[in-house]
Amino acid sequence: MKLMTKDTGYALRILVYMAQHKGGIFSVRRIARGVEVPHAFARWICQMMSKKKVISSQKGKGGGFMFSGNPGDVSVMDIIRIFQGEIEFLDCFIRDHICGRIKGCKLRKKLKVLEKEVALKLDRITLKDLL
Repeated sequence: MKLMTKDTGYALRILVYMAQHKGGIFSVRRIARGVEVPHAFARWICQMMSKKKVISSQKGKGGGFMFSGNPGDVSVMDIIRIFQGEIEFLDCFIRDHICGRIKGCKLRKKLKVLEKEVALKLDRITLKDLL
């Protein structure tokens, strides 16, 4: 089981890189080389983070992406939510139907508590902690 996908890991690497060079405008090529992420992934990830207002973009010659926020305001869980959604340890669907035992399932109840605890802990880890 993986808690983070490759997209989320790449996004965090990109954000740390940008935060370390605060105020800079980064081309996708520079980002991809700087964090050793495939160019296509870097472009898609930056576009997603720009759409979600984590970073901003500047079009035209000399344009690119920039992180101008406060690293303490962006949590690991914020980035997980963008690329993965909420944390779920248990999939209660069987062939596109909700499991009939969902209401009385003790395992589901326990795992839901754990999901909330993990999400809270990841909300407390910010980019500032990763610099």
